[in-house]
Amino acid sequence: IPLMEVMAISSMFLVMQASISAVLIGRGFPRIVMQSNIVSVALLLCSMLLLVPRFGAIGAAWAVLFSSAGSMPIFLYQVRARIGV
Repeated sequence: IPLMEVMAISSMFLVMQASISAVLIGRGFPRIVMQSNIVSVALLLCSMLLLVPRFGAIGAAWAVLFSSAGSMPIFLYQVRARIGV
């Protein structure tokens, strides 16, 4: 899959996470957003360390996709647990 296609797929997850983050922050849960983002960055760092040395730019794109898709359940759980949506 070409680089831009992988980035386009990952951007869908990132847009959803940004929307969920805005809702949580607006409802008074900025700490929850921070904690969820820490997990997302940890997933991204691990993925980057594994994929970039071997695959270069396409590995970085896949790392972003893995971390954004992998952290999406955390964001969905948080919005459901805190807001009930």
